[in-house]
Amino acid sequence: MEKINGTTVTLLALLISSFVISNFLQKKLGKTSIWAGIVFLIIGAFVSPTMGVGLLDAEQFSAFTPLISLLIGLFGFLFGLEITHFKLKDDVSLSGIYFHGSLFLASSVLFFYTCILMFPGLSSLNGIVIGREKINIFGHALKFTGFDIHLWLALTLASMTSISSVSSIKSALIKNESSGPISSIMPNLTAPGELLSIIIFGTIFAAARAVGSASTLGWTITEWTVMVTGIGVFLGLLFWLFVGRDYSQINTYLATIAVVTLASGIAVAVGVSPLFLNFICGATLALTSKQAEKISTILNSLRGPLTVLILFFAGASLKPFNLAELALPIVYIGIRIFGLITLPKFTLRSLPATLFVPRSGRIFLFQDILIVVMGMDLIIRGHQISQLILITGIVAFVVFEIIGNIYFRKFLLDISEAKPVNPAIN
Repeated sequence: MEKINGTTVTLLALLISSFVISNFLQKKLGKTSIWAGIVFLIIGAFVSPTMGVGLLDAEQFSAFTPLISLLIGLFGFLFGLEITHFKLKDDVSLSGIYFHGSLFLASSVLFFYTCILMFPGLSSLNGIVIGREKINIFGHALKFTGFDIHLWLALTLASMTSISSVSSIKSALIKNESSGPISSIMPNLTAPGELLSIIIFGTIFAAARAVGSASTLGWTITEWTVMVTGIGVFLGLLFWLFVGRDYSQINTYLATIAVVTLASGIAVAVGVSPLFLNFICGATLALTSKQAEKISTILNSLRGPLTVLILFFAGASLKPFNLAELALPIVYIGIRIFGLITLPKFTLRSLPATLFVPRSGRIFLFQDILIVVMGMDLIIRGHQISQLILITGIVAFVVFEIIGNIYFRKFLLDISEAKPVNPAIN
């Protein structure tokens, strides 16, 4: 009982402080400061049962698993609602697909060979189920058997590199009072990154689930993916049942919590990604409801507190790491920056000439909290690569948020779409 009470008190203190801090910074700075997230990240690592002083032991920390699953699901739902920024027949969205898709493919190859060199001890799987057959990928040329853990890790890291933050772009444009033709297309240009990344991530671990359950259920990747997508679509439509015609703030919050809790519970029960399932749910709502934009606006006020909370749990989930694990985020950052420098000049050529500008890779600098959420999604499901992904996600999120705030304003000034700071009058 004492442990339960202690956990409850800690949870309440965490919830209250995260909302107070993020709301205060929202009013003062216009956006939740990255430094508030870093503070909670450090606090989480400090109380961690493995990295810190152990104020929360493993049993107490496990009591937070349903809450972490709910947080992951809420982020998935929010990212699903952002699908309205993506328009398949729009030249801007297509350019965004070309860029993010190229970044994913190029980084997949680089990460695969890098992971083999850095982590030779990762165990391998025998094969991947496609249809009813098993095939080997890279097996012949590299003398590797099957679809091994190195490839799972490489594909997950590659899906993370293609994430560009729509919410950070919007906040930066507002903060810099930016307006103009290029500023107006930035959300639609970056949105395909989040969409592509979550779909790839969900499919990768539908594949992992298919491999893991092949001996018992015999389901293929296609069957797992269709099953998860079908559940997500059903739950997205179920949102209407909870809300009815009342889209007030309170009713929207309650309906969202109800649907996301149900979806996250189903995801955990069947062993699939809460992030992916709730993303499908949110995307379904965005595509079918005329009130999707209003719902998104209401729920976006939760982003600050949710970000602070997920960073706290990310810090608390960390385990002691070795030099190779610490080097992976550096490799990740290097590969992504290289892609941002080289690929835009080839992939954004389909944009009208008036919208194509030099060094446009700076548009995509921001990495959303999504890369940390992916790591937590794997943590609660106990995947072998979860710590590697979490460490990489935490470091990359902080680094790209900081350099994004620095270089994005410089980019806006270069294209003359930011309001310049008035020089001091002598």
